[in-house]
Amino acid sequence: MSQIVAAATAPKIASGLERRELAVWFAVSLCATSLLKTFAQTQGSGFGFYADGFLISGFTALHALAWFAVIRLLYLDDRKAKATAFDYSVIIALGLLNLLPAQRVTLTVAALFAAYVFWTADRLSTPRAAATVLWALFVQAIVGPLIFSFFRFDLLRADAALVGLLLDATQMGLFHWHDNIIETTGHSLEVYGPCSSFHNISLAALCWITVTKLHRTNWIATDFLFGAAACAAMIIMNATRLYLMAQNFASYRYWHDETGAQIFALTATAVIVLISLWGALLGNQVRE
Repeated sequence: MSQIVAAATAPKIASGLERRELAVWFAVSLCATSLLKTFAQTQGSGFGFYADGFLISGFTALHALAWFAVIRLLYLDDRKAKATAFDYSVIIALGLLNLLPAQRVTLTVAALFAAYVFWTADRLSTPRAAATVLWALFVQAIVGPLIFSFFRFDLLRADAALVGLLLDATQMGLFHWHDNIIETTGHSLEVYGPCSSFHNISLAALCWITVTKLHRTNWIATDFLFGAAACAAMIIMNATRLYLMAQNFASYRYWHDETGAQIFALTATAVIVLISLWGALLGNQVRE
């Protein structure tokens, strides 16, 4: 009898997921959906695996790092609050929206999820850092291309002009450029969007935000200097690659389609990660 009374008076263990567990599982589902949609698109287009991205076109190693950061930062939330009915309703609504087939839908849902996480989290908390990375993913994949579409011609001309100046400085009279085209005898190079510095800058910015937020949730002044340094390094490396591709058709094939493309991808990623990590390690986590 005493055991029955003790069991009745003991505090009940709350059932259901914690808010952080619900957030982690939803982030995992978003990452998986993004990867599957990208894979389906590349298979449909016939491109398959893409050397410049390490994984597949549209889902690079830097995107994988960003999703890892989101999931880890959500998991590190030290609050133990249980998910409420409102939390479940928001996740279900976003999950239904994510069922739409377009790739951009998943990243739009991720941005809306980030807004909800940011709104419900404490200041300087790891969930807010996760929300920042989610927004960076959205900007890199959705907002960036929209901005690029408005200034496409000018940005591509700037790339061609930079490479043209380098060619004039090192091989005067052998090359000339106009608009987004670099020409020499028997060979010409037209700079397209995927090879532009703007495209690669957006990936550098994503890496910088991801690495910084993985180390600490607060910003410091030098973070933005290292963010600018990461973008500048990407412009220099991208211009160097275009410079090499402009030499002749064999060099173009090597740096665009063959081993050179993989060397560029590995080198660029390593440099950007190291610059971002250097900047992140300069500061310490601020506690409230």
